[in-house]
Amino acid sequence: MGRPAGLRLSSPVVAGFQVSTGGRIWVSTEVVFEQALHSTVRVGNSTWTALKKDIKGTPSEPLNSSFGSDAVARSGPAGFFNEDPFSLAAEIASLTHGHREAQCAAGAFAVVIFHRVRGASVEFSVRQAVLRLDAEHERELAVQVCDAFLLGRRLPNPQIVAERFANTKRAGDALCLAILAASAATDGRELAGMPWGDASSVSDYCFGSRSVGSMVGQILGIDELPSSPLNAELTRIVNRLASDVETEFRDDQEWWHSYPGW
Repeated sequence: MGRPAGLRLSSPVVAGFQVSTGGRIWVSTEVVFEQALHSTVRVGNSTWTALKKDIKGTPSEPLNSSFGSDAVARSGPAGFFNEDPFSLAAEIASLTHGHREAQCAAGAFAVVIFHRVRGASVEFSVRQAVLRLDAEHERELAVQVCDAFLLGRRLPNPQIVAERFANTKRAGDALCLAILAASAATDGRELAGMPWGDASSVSDYCFGSRSVGSMVGQILGIDELPSSPLNAELTRIVNRLASDVETEFRDDQEWWHSYPGW
């Protein structure tokens, strides 16, 4: 298939990424050029450092020993695809996070999303994640996930949550907070009293809140989430990206135009 109609750039930098094609490249006129999609929101130092390296990490050849929550925050879409969500999410996490906890927490999160989008209950989805963690010999994290699910059924005092999962910059705690929120949201309970309940508390306390938002949004639906801070055009693009991820692939000119194979 030939190149789509796009923009040819003379700059060697596209949306913040260095390209090595003699300074000229064909790019999508919509998705790639939406600068807001490339803005940074509380990205951890480990992620930045890893992405700047010439090589990328793998589960068998880790770049570092980072166990940060960024690995979990970006793992949800791995659950949309018809393949092993745990392995896919763990591999994605390993690009920037070398610690096994980060990779397994990302994998478990993706397993929950995988079963949820296919109609399974929250309890069944969490059980599958726990079973996979146990199979991966991550029994301590599996126990913590079970504890978080049961704790969410009781919707405890926010202080208890903050004490139980105190290090929300850690992947395991971020996963557990998401599971706790999923468990509580199943019964339609009010989540605003939890540490992630509003924008200021999210900023001040819950670095892992992105994982919570992804999980609760999947369970309750977009209409139940707080109003988006995104402008109308960016919201349209984000919604389209989500829909296209679900489609996975379409062999036509429009698809190639939006997602060129550079």
